[in-house]
Amino acid sequence: MCTGQDFYIRKDFDPKVGLAFVILGATVSAVFYYFGMDLTAYGVLAVAVLVDLAVYRRLGDVTICYRCQAEFRGHFKQMAESFDLHTADVLEAEYAKQAGR
Repeated sequence: MCTGQDFYIRKDFDPKVGLAFVILGATVSAVFYYFGMDLTAYGVLAVAVLVDLAVYRRLGDVTICYRCQAEFRGHFKQMAESFDLHTADVLEAEYAKQAGR
């Protein structure tokens, strides 16, 4: 376990599942669009957006260490900021070098 004190917050949801949902919605919509069912295609996209919004609002947050990617869940005061790509690039490289990876 690292001794990092740099954390960020994201929604507690697997990004791979989210990407699969977006791809599925786009594919189903494209099939309807291909067969000339434009309104149905747009309806599928609208439903996908509404489902995504509902899931997003119901999910809690998870705090993640920039260095070792440890995830912290639970009821505590969250003082971390949103994800910052520059901070991640610097700290992940530093941790990998320190851990000998």
